[in-house]
Amino acid sequence: MNKTLRVLLCCAVALTVVSFAAAQDIGHISAGAVLPPAATYTNCGTGCTSYNTGSGYFVTGTASTISIGQVLAQEFTNTKGKPITKVIEANGIFAGAPKLGALLLKDVKSTSLPGGAVKGGTLKIQKNCPPATGSAPCTYKPKVKVATKKGQDMWLCQYLLKSGEGAGDAALWMLSTSDTATDNFAFINGSTSNGSCLKEPWILATGSTRSAMEIN
Repeated sequence: MNKTLRVLLCCAVALTVVSFAAAQDIGHISAGAVLPPAATYTNCGTGCTSYNTGSGYFVTGTASTISIGQVLAQEFTNTKGKPITKVIEANGIFAGAPKLGALLLKDVKSTSLPGGAVKGGTLKIQKNCPPATGSAPCTYKPKVKVATKKGQDMWLCQYLLKSGEGAGDAALWMLSTSDTATDNFAFINGSTSNGSCLKEPWILATGSTRSAMEIN
């Protein structure tokens, strides 16, 4: 991996705020073009192709010597109540050969933190993603469509499939270029983490840039 890659650690006392140039070239769309259906939620553009390719958060197992058991969860609202058929995240590999997983979690209203797993919310990553070097949008799918309710708050959690993954294994969930958390970005790492997204003693990462994701 490019050695200039900057990794932001949730366990740091303060997370670095990354600034980005807003200008970009936009190509012309011919009349009558067929556009893909609007995503339920995205902070990285259609197909999650617009994200910070140089910075991401560690996703690690409990045996890691890089960042012990770091898992991340981000909240989103299904404003239309559409079933969830796939999720796209911007992912990379920092070291080793970690295997990523994703899980949809319920929202606990009383604490504004992630709760238990949503029924059918285990998501499987597509083959050959993330790439061995660099990063890419990675698609995760459930076995069947995940039913939701209109206006339902949910969380997308990122973890390693083997929570005790090797000491040198670490994946990355790359950052959005604009999405800053208020009370809807949670993490855990260190000795209190079980590395699985479930029954974690979550901590809110208020004010931190969220990771890039698209919900469909």
